[in-house]
Amino acid sequence: MEINNGRLAMFGIFSLISAAKGLEVPGLTGLLELYDGEPMAYFSSSDGGLPFLEKMLEIKISPYF
Repeated sequence: MEINNGRLAMFGIFSLISAAKGLEVPGLTGLLELYDGEPMAYFSSSDGGLPFLEKMLEIKISPYF
């Protein structure tokens, strides 16, 4: 059952990414603003306009958690 929940979560995430890139996704088409950047790239300071991006870039994450 846990594997199915993970698959459903991945399906949802990629549906949102696809809809943001302008692809036809049933139920999501036209609800999201189009994103013209590379969705699989890391965030950078050149991705202006994304909410809370500056705060996320300021956070220093330890590789050891």
